[in-house]
Amino acid sequence: ALQNRPAMWGRSIISNCYGDGGVITTHHAALIRNNPQRIQQSHVDPLQFEKVCSDPMDTRVSKWLIQHGIRRIVVGHKPTGDCPAVLSASYTGVEIVSADTSYSDYQPKTSKYDHRGVALSIVEIVGNNSQDNQLVVSGVLKDKQEYHNTYPRLFGKDDIDDTQGDPYLGIRLMTNKNFNDASTSDNTQQHDKKQEDQNHYWWTKASIPSKRKYHLCRGKGRNVEYKT
Repeated sequence: ALQNRPAMWGRSIISNCYGDGGVITTHHAALIRNNPQRIQQSHVDPLQFEKVCSDPMDTRVSKWLIQHGIRRIVVGHKPTGDCPAVLSASYTGVEIVSADTSYSDYQPKTSKYDHRGVALSIVEIVGNNSQDNQLVVSGVLKDKQEYHNTYPRLFGKDDIDDTQGDPYLGIRLMTNKNFNDASTSDNTQQHDKKQEDQNHYWWTKASIPSKRKYHLCRGKGRNVEYKT
């Protein structure tokens, strides 16, 4: 990850960070990124870029990456809860991985120095070669549950084989008005459509084999919420 965002903005195709509210992207992050006042202020104050997270669903970027043989981005900044935040390649053809668990168990009232707790994540790329492989993420969540994620195989120029791996990982879920359950997969590229409750969408972050359930997450800024 490029920590000096003000210096690198506009100089790299992926110069900024990903992640907000423990997931790979939120409506809240988009509002900050597209805020006209912030954009205007950035012309005279480079530190305005410190507030911005890149859009992992930007098809202009994904098309450029695919054109140059890149199917996956793995970064470590910024914090994304108790396990890596991933955007499924089914959205744009490019898989985005943000693996930073430095604030996985943030409890300032009880722990001044340890913000990670027992959370542990291992990110591996497994496959035949650099053009035919899968993302495998495993580890331990903040509540000590073990998880193991195998994502669909990426191969060729822009092919995805979801018969190998779990196609439900790294996707945003539609919820009912009361957000009591997560059901239908919202696997579209229309991420910028106007919806008042976008920040309340749950994302599938991990598969918990022992319970045969998914670890879901949603949030805004540094506020993160989980459920299974």
